[in-house]
Amino acid sequence: MQNALKMDDRLPNKSYLLRTSVLSGISLFLTLIALFFAIFHFVHQNEYVMAFAECILSVYSCSVYTRIKQKRYSQKYILSYAYYLMFMLLLGTYSQPVTQGLFIWSSFAPMMLYLLLGIRHGMYTSGIFLLIQSVIIAIKFSHNDTYNMLESMFNLVLCYVGIWVVSHLYESNRSDIENSLMYLASRDSLTGTHNRLSLSTAFHRFTSTKKEKQHLSLLILDIDYFKQINDRFGHDIGDKVLIETSLIISRIVGDENLFRIGGEEFCITLFDMDLDEAKKIGEKLRHTVSSHLFSFGDKRLQLTLSIGICRYRNGDNLSDILKLADIELYKAKKNGKNQVRICQTGAKTSTTEEEVEHYESV
Repeated sequence: MQNALKMDDRLPNKSYLLRTSVLSGISLFLTLIALFFAIFHFVHQNEYVMAFAECILSVYSCSVYTRIKQKRYSQKYILSYAYYLMFMLLLGTYSQPVTQGLFIWSSFAPMMLYLLLGIRHGMYTSGIFLLIQSVIIAIKFSHNDTYNMLESMFNLVLCYVGIWVVSHLYESNRSDIENSLMYLASRDSLTGTHNRLSLSTAFHRFTSTKKEKQHLSLLILDIDYFKQINDRFGHDIGDKVLIETSLIISRIVGDENLFRIGGEEFCITLFDMDLDEAKKIGEKLRHTVSSHLFSFGDKRLQLTLSIGICRYRNGDNLSDILKLADIELYKAKKNGKNQVRICQTGAKTSTTEEEVEHYESV
C-alpha cells in the first residue's frame, strides 16, 4: 500500500499555509525595499555592483510574490528563497562597511527562518547563519575602531540567541497545538480511527495527484445485528465492540486506511489493488471478525461483517463510489449477511436509495 496517505496529508497543512503567507509578506516587502536601496546605492553612492545585486533581489522577490499569488510554488521554492535571503544578508554584511549597520538585520533571521523552514530546518539554519555571520562581523570589527568588538559582538549574539530561543519555543508550541487540532479534526472520538472528513480529504488528495495506472478500491463494512447488540447488552458494550472491531480491522489494512463513517459502518481504502485483491482482503476481514470471540466481563459475543466493494473509475466522486459500495452492502445484508459483494460498475442496478437506507434496520 505504498500510495497510502499519512494523516498530515488528509487535512490542509496549516504550517504550509502559514509559511506561504509569511513568505508573501516578506517577498513583497523585500521587492520594494531592495528596489529602494538599489536606486539609493546607484544614484547617491555610485555602488553599481551592490545596486545590481539589490536589483536581482528585488526582481527575484517580485517573482516569488507573483508565484505565491498564482499558487505556482512548491516547498523547495520556499526553501531556496529563504537560503537566498540568508546568502544576500551575509554578502551584504561582508561587502558593506560595518558602520552602515547592516548586520543589525541578522537578529531577525531566526524568526524568519523558523516561520519559513519549520522547526528542524529553522534550528539548523539559524545556528549555521549565526556562526558564519559572527565570523564576518568579527573580521569587520577588527578593522574598525568605531566599535568595541567584544561588547558589540556580545550584544549582537545575545540579541540573536534571545530571538532564536523565542522563535524555537513559539514554533515548537504552535506545531504541537496544530498537530493536536489536526488529530482531533481527522479522528473519530470513540474508536480513534479516521473520520468522514479525513476520508473526503484523502480521496481529494488521491484524485488530484493520481497517476494513470494507480487504482483505488473502497470497502464499506457494517457489523451485522449491531442494533440488537445495543438493545440486548447496552450501548456501553456496543461501544466496546466498535473499538475492538476497529482494532482488528486496522491490524489487517493499516490504521491509515480505516475510516469510521457511520454508527457501525466503516470504510477502507485499498490503493493499487484490483477488485479481486480487494475481495481477498474483504474475505480475510470477514473471516477474522467472525472467528474472533469478543469478551467483556462475563459476556461472550461472536459477530459477523457484511462488506460491499467498489472500485474508483476516472471521473467518479466520493459520493458515487460510496453509494455503489453501499448498494452492494445492502445486497449482502438482504441475502443473509456475513458476506462480501463486489460492485460490477458496468452493470445497471435498480436498487433505490430508500432500499439502501433500509438495511440499517435489518
